Amino acid sequence: MKLTKLMLSACVAALALVSCNKEEHTPVVDGVKTVEMSIANLIMTKGDAGTKISDGAAVVVNDFQVFLTDDTYTHAYTEGVKGDNNAEPKFYWTKTDLGTGFTSIAQNYHYVSHHCTKIVAVANAGKQLTLAEALELGTTIDLQQDQNNLLLFANAALTRHAEGKMHESEGKYAEVYVANPILTPTVARFEVDGFVMNFNGEKYTKATVLDIAFQDYYPSMKNAVPTGTRVIPIANLDADADVYSWFNSTAAANFGWFRDSFTTAVLEKPATPDAANRYIAKADIAPKAYHFFAPAEVPDMMINLVLDGIAGTNIPAYLWTNIFKYVDKATNETKTLEQIEPGKIYRMSAAGEALGDGSIPFDEEDLNAVERCLEVTVDVANWEVILVTPEF
Repeated sequence: MKLTKLMLSACVAALALVSCNKEEHTPVVDGVKTVEMSIANLIMTKGDAGTKISDGAAVVVNDFQVFLTDDTYTHAYTEGVKGDNNAEPKFYWTKTDLGTGFTSIAQNYHYVSHHCTKIVAVANAGKQLTLAEALELGTTIDLQQDQNNLLLFANAALTRHAEGKMHESEGKYAEVYVANPILTPTVARFEVDGFVMNFNGEKYTKATVLDIAFQDYYPSMKNAVPTGTRVIPIANLDADADVYSWFNSTAAANFGWFRDSFTTAVLEKPATPDAANRYIAKADIAPKAYHFFAPAEVPDMMINLVLDGIAGTNIPAYLWTNIFKYVDKATNETKTLEQIEPGKIYRMSAAGEALGDGSIPFDEEDLNAVERCLEVTVDVANWEVILVTPEF
């Protein structure tokens, strides 16, 4: 559990692929397969980067490419492959091809090599790739902050159809194989749209949030795997001088997608308590979102603020944490988030409150004590990933 100090308190806060393997059935075309592809539920969503994503909203697909490959990922099987009626098959779809409001793609592949055993798919690469380029595809986290243009990956092996289904093509028969890859983002997303403070102590009457920032994350990704040395500019978050020096520095390296500053995030103690006898104040901000390559350990969240109260005005303070609580939907148990997962949204929420709106909560007591641990409850929401279902 991360401990905090006053002036450094703990933080607040199938491709339904149906591969028809022409094994030794009679009659048979030697050494080829038929692959029927149906990609369902591809939905275009719109919105500026940083806007909140609704639970169940679809991941955005701007372009899409599929590769028919093998266990070693050394060959893309396109040679001699035909579509229905011997037409040229498509392996790559641009945004123009996809159009607006599309929900599915269907493409059959015939005369595919029997060596084809796996499916690799990539979306939002921005251009057509070779298989080698797709397997080496990487980027940096600063380029993955736009929710409408995230790299998506999928990888799945072909398996025999559970019912032993057969496929006929030109009088030849083949055993049907299936695969169910899911295009998934390479990032997890943290969403914040406000701050909530409980003024039930006697020391403070106002808190002004100046900054929110994150550290301890992977800077890069390659083929859907986080890479590089984790970014940790402040080695000791319990060291007042180090934290204030970082927040107060004008160095360009201390500003970027990982940090936002505010001028109007002011929380003032109400004149009267609420029904639960609490002095709760809330400050809304424009929704902020922060993407981190995943799977990975939880990043550190830091909040820089100044306080007004009986000891004076503009008293510097900060909070930090990497402890986030969530309710396991399967068991209804409260658990500590140990790892962030790709395609998950971690939206801030006050523990025991009905807010659920993305606000970061903290108590006056979090700022009073020299050594405090703050637990933030996080609502975990899945993006609606692009599910691909078989169509025979």
